Amino acid sequence: MTPTKSPAPKFYNIALPVPLPGTFEYRHPTGLQVGLRVKVPFSGRELIGIVVSHCKEPATAPQKIKSILSIIDSEPVLPQAIFDLCLWSAQYYLHPIGEVFAAALPGKIKQGAALTPTIRILTLASTAPGGTAEDDVKRSPKQLALLRALVERRSLSRPELNQGQFSSAVIKALIDKGLARWQDTIEANPDQPPHDPPDAVIQPTLEQQLAIDSVALNSHKTYLLYGVTGSGKTEVYLRLIDQVLRAGRQALILVPEIALTPQTLTRFEHRFGRPVVALHSNLPDQKRSAHWRQARSGQAPIIIGTRSAIFTPLARPGIIIVDEEHDSSYKQQDGFHYSARDLASVRGVAENIPVILGSATPSLESLHNVATGKYTQLLLESRANGAARERYEVFPIPDNQKEALPDNRLFDAMAETLDRGEQVLVMRNRRGYAPVLFCSNCRWIAQCNACDARLTVHKQTKGLKCHHCGQQHPIPSRCPACQQSSLLPVGDGTQRLQETFQSRFPSYPVIRIDSDSTQQRAALTQMIDTIQQGNPSILLGTQLIAKGHHFPNVTLAIILEVDQGFLSADFRAIERTAQLILQTGGRSGRENLPGKVYLSSRLQALPELRALIKNDYLAFSKSLMAQRETYQLPPFTYQGL
Repeated sequence: MTPTKSPAPKFYNIALPVPLPGTFEYRHPTGLQVGLRVKVPFSGRELIGIVVSHCKEPATAPQKIKSILSIIDSEPVLPQAIFDLCLWSAQYYLHPIGEVFAAALPGKIKQGAALTPTIRILTLASTAPGGTAEDDVKRSPKQLALLRALVERRSLSRPELNQGQFSSAVIKALIDKGLARWQDTIEANPDQPPHDPPDAVIQPTLEQQLAIDSVALNSHKTYLLYGVTGSGKTEVYLRLIDQVLRAGRQALILVPEIALTPQTLTRFEHRFGRPVVALHSNLPDQKRSAHWRQARSGQAPIIIGTRSAIFTPLARPGIIIVDEEHDSSYKQQDGFHYSARDLASVRGVAENIPVILGSATPSLESLHNVATGKYTQLLLESRANGAARERYEVFPIPDNQKEALPDNRLFDAMAETLDRGEQVLVMRNRRGYAPVLFCSNCRWIAQCNACDARLTVHKQTKGLKCHHCGQQHPIPSRCPACQQSSLLPVGDGTQRLQETFQSRFPSYPVIRIDSDSTQQRAALTQMIDTIQQGNPSILLGTQLIAKGHHFPNVTLAIILEVDQGFLSADFRAIERTAQLILQTGGRSGRENLPGKVYLSSRLQALPELRALIKNDYLAFSKSLMAQRETYQLPPFTYQGL
């Protein structure tokens, strides 16, 4: 006797992109697969959600449960590993599951676009061409031309029809005569012409080869690749990716900033001669969705993206690499809060693939995970080209000096470097013209009326801007408190320093890199291309300038007022300041030219600063780790803010 098949469940828990906890119950007459996208009514509107589970015993009275309006997919939108990663993230980070799924999908996909988009083409109908068919259209030259084009090409797309100047009336005439018909077909991704990888590939150093050989590609383990700046961590990545590609699998590489994506993309394409796709929020929505589909289908062997790319589905996952793993940009700070670095390890377990976390200044969390055996450490302690490490020197700022501008010795060092045809990098982690607008008469200071933070003077826009909440105000002509014309911009941001350097060194360009100068999509890429031409120039910027860039002609790095971070109330500030100092210093002397790093400081006697300039980050981190353990701070405890 054949057992009867149990009826498919009729009620489903649907995750919706709304800031409400849990899922919502809906009904449908047929059985639905978990992971499908569906359209449902919700609070007077229609939303697209994801089927999370079957609901055997709904909490709501069945007659009150609304029906699913339509089913979008024939297969789950996300593979099981990513679906489970979203569920885990919602639970771990205490965030509504619907918004987690929304964060995991590109805009077009979460709006209901097809997983495999189709295009409409005009094809030849079953009527045999020639003979009778041509007799039917011989009185219309345009219809005859279209019929002959279809006989030759078998199908024509909309752009091809427009190019042939075939009007809608001509097309309709052929369809009405039964000679042609419209057909929907899957849209093919435009092929990127492959090119041959370079014949001469850099041979790995002994340290690099040991690191490469230590990674097991057929199982999960999280590796912390600690390598000093210029030690060749990228070469280790490239070698591991090469092995993954040869096995027919895909590689996902995360970078902390959108700015790093183009240069990484170019380097990887040049090395492998294969298409590499990017995934980040700066891409047009249609292009981002197309790249996501290519990753999901397996057409894209290498995917490079920022933090949200950790949710990208891969058809054949092989490795995840998180470059500059210490960077705070991997943490989403608004909406759905998550750490892409930490999720990389969770995903690696689910997909049974290795995860590489690379940095010259690893986070204390990752170093703690090495100490407790959760991660395996790989070391690159020497620069790959045999170049000497950069040398650090502290220059005190006099107590009576309000600005952090270099003194004459630093100006002289800049002049000598530029005159040798080399580049100078100056890092001032404060954008705008001046951080304070001050009244010298009554000591009034401009503050934001929304959040009480000090307003920053922006000279180019002639306004005051709050860098915390974004409020903007015009610069007053008189002090609002005493009505005197005694307002002064105090302190120096990158805009003011740019004026100073342009005045002091008129023969050399000053390239300013901060979030104000790089608002246009291609601005940063153009600046980096200019810098990498190697012409003598001054590179001025905020922390954006220190994030993983390779500037081979920089031999002098100057970091202004480095001790700000050491005085912050944030317990992570010392760690982040140390990382910023060493990352900025590491831009200097990366090729065969020796590098120097000058630090201007008001607190040059700080033990943390003295430890750092010895260029031993691991020793510094051990000291900081001991302090964290004493006060029971992360990574020895957890904090939820």
